[in-house]
Amino acid sequence: MKTARSTLPLFLALLSACATTGPTRSDAPATPAPAADKPPAIQSAATAAFVEAALVKGCTSQADQSTTTLDCGDVSFVVSQIRTDAADDPHMREFALKTTLGELRNNGMTTAAHRPHATGVPSANAVDFDFSLSDETGAVEQGHGMMLVRTLDARQVTTILCLSQAATAGALDCFRGVTYLATAGIPAPLAKQAPVVEARFAGRALAIPEGCSSNSGEELVCERVNLVWEHLPAQGAEAAADAFVKKMLEQLEGMVPVKPVRAPAQCKLDGAAARCEKFTWSEKGATFSEMVSAYAEVRGQPVVALCTWATAAVRRPGLPQACSALISLER
Repeated sequence: MKTARSTLPLFLALLSACATTGPTRSDAPATPAPAADKPPAIQSAATAAFVEAALVKGCTSQADQSTTTLDCGDVSFVVSQIRTDAADDPHMREFALKTTLGELRNNGMTTAAHRPHATGVPSANAVDFDFSLSDETGAVEQGHGMMLVRTLDARQVTTILCLSQAATAGALDCFRGVTYLATAGIPAPLAKQAPVVEARFAGRALAIPEGCSSNSGEELVCERVNLVWEHLPAQGAEAAADAFVKKMLEQLEGMVPVKPVRAPAQCKLDGAAARCEKFTWSEKGATFSEMVSAYAEVRGQPVVALCTWATAAVRRPGLPQACSALISLER
């Protein structure tokens, strides 16, 4: 399943910073608890072995720096792992579920009948849903989906998405597959080394700092820091840059408890004079996250870049090191 660039790393950077400074999130929407008296037990050893064998036999895998996709015919699984400081937080997991569902809708999928699902997996929230999607010919495909978000430890969030078009549940129905992957991980025969992605900015290769990754070649995803950019067409480039920033802000809207303060900024983008803005998220007088947008023509290529970071991740004034290779703030 191919999706647009994920906003989840940006969201988690904002939310983990928010958790660090302690803003109130008592009004955050939360999925009500399932009606069952107690969640079902995690898979037995026999069931886990059965599901593992079905995965290994019936699926192929593709991997990038943070995501593995398992294509199993009528059923597919997408397993993503993101580093964050927002540890074992049910509000964070609920928002991560809503964010990923929103990304599915942004890519043309209609989702409905969202139902909380008790899985027995510790530190996890899950939801069932129905979906429909039109293919290139206009034919509508319908099916069932399930998504689970789990905080494995104090530094890692795992999101597992399952989409099934099978009319009847087989060995790899969403519940059994998601539960297995959440507790046992990807089977060794399907665990592939992600290909090395070269990040390129306006015609030049960009070094990927230690501890960061790039899935698309137009982003750097680091711990509590996210740098994304987009090469723009020459015609209408400035409007396209504004639309890029607007879309990113709209996707983040409602995922954190406050709105950002927006102000012009002086900066350069890879050495070129740029039109820049700075966005600051604060709560109770304390800044917990920041973002800088920059638009310029670099070596003849119009480009827009966004650097988002948790304020606590930067020990000195200015931008995080991962962003300063491209954006330089002028004081």
